[in-house]
Amino acid sequence: MTTGNGAFMSAASSAVSWLAGGWPHDGGFGAYGWPWPGLIWLIVFILVWAGLITLLVWAVRSSTGARRQPDTAREALRRRLAAGEITEEEYERIKRLLWE
Repeated sequence: MTTGNGAFMSAASSAVSWLAGGWPHDGGFGAYGWPWPGLIWLIVFILVWAGLITLLVWAVRSSTGARRQPDTAREALRRRLAAGEITEEEYERIKRLLWE
């Protein structure tokens, strides 16, 4: 009778362990043991997607951003006159030197 009792206790222990979320003697983490490989893959998955999304946002912003054309000499000269950095006489003199 003790053999039958031991088998019953083993089966009961297995059932309780299974109901608690795992198989007997696996620590409750399933067939793979510790959860670290799954956690590592989850972190890698999140980092890869975050990197791809960041790359996509950077590409869209850099391609659609306002592009500022370099000032031409004429525009720079007009801007300096408008800001009061040069007088009208200096403006005319520089303009003649550049375009004549």
